[in-house]
Amino acid sequence: MTKEIFSIASIGFDERDQNVLLTVTALAKNRKPGFILFESSPTNKRADILLVDADKPEAVKRWTSYLKLNEGKADISSLLLCAEPPPPNAEDKNHYIKKPMVATRLMAALEETVIADNKYTPPQVF
Repeated sequence: MTKEIFSIASIGFDERDQNVLLTVTALAKNRKPGFILFESSPTNKRADILLVDADKPEAVKRWTSYLKLNEGKADISSLLLCAEPPPPNAEDKNHYIKKPMVATRLMAALEETVIADNKYTPPQVF
């Protein structure tokens, strides 16, 4: 059985971006794939996706620490929010979203991330 609900932890976001994330998780609650905040997940020991403000050095430091702490324990996807995403690089396993964060762009990036990293197969549309 394929996982259908993915938990998201955010690092370094301001209030506006947190509100966008709350909106996306509220809208995605009954969708497939579904997304919930890591803090709301009673069963997950670690987040499936780390959403990071990559323009804030303290957030990047916390992100790398989290990945090192959980190295080898689970596959954790990283979605980095930045003013200027780097050019595509096949060796870079991170995913990027350009600022400013908007709900539609975030939802699309989250879906692309779970399809690429978790081999999630979206349900067939009739």
